[in-house]
Amino acid sequence: MKLRLFSEFCLNDGDPFGAFSLHDPAIALHADKISNEHAALHWVCKVDTAVSEYLLQRSEDSVAFSDIALIPARRQQETVYGHMDTPSIATDGKIYYRIKYTLNNGRVYYSATRRVDWTPPNQLFEIFPNPARNGYVAITWSSPPSGQMDVSVTDMMGRQVFRQQFPAETWNNVTVLRIPGLGWGMYLVRVIIAGNLYERKLVVQ
Repeated sequence: MKLRLFSEFCLNDGDPFGAFSLHDPAIALHADKISNEHAALHWVCKVDTAVSEYLLQRSEDSVAFSDIALIPARRQQETVYGHMDTPSIATDGKIYYRIKYTLNNGRVYYSATRRVDWTPPNQLFEIFPNPARNGYVAITWSSPPSGQMDVSVTDMMGRQVFRQQFPAETWNNVTVLRIPGLGWGMYLVRVIIAGNLYERKLVVQ
């Protein structure tokens, strides 16, 4: 592939026409785990009228990819595509997806690679930053999309200073809590996800 400028490959993120920046690529791929067995892939291509086919690829190491599905292009601008994948992967593993797409003139390009963390359901992974500052704390957790997380925060005297429920938006979630007015000290964070209780100490500075 001949590049007009050194920065073209990096800044165009696989865009065959050099028309889109890194933050606005020609093809936008999203991949998410949606159940214990399935991952959902969705993508939109801004140059769909110039594409003949999309080849979906999967990898467990982000290096060696295998083909999983060939999707003919609809050749309609801003068309949304979707595909359901059932990978054979161990819990707590990682899986990577990308799209190899071929233009009508035979040239081949690739989308950005997307990673999916193959986590077990209804788990609390991390509360950060800890120590916390400025009243903001993030929680990473997993749940089927129909689930929710219940969060409560108490001080060391047992007084509840915060409680809220959060619905799961995807399988792997990052939820940011805004808890203004907390004084310096130690707090206890209780998280309940599908009946699973987790307790973590949180330092506020």
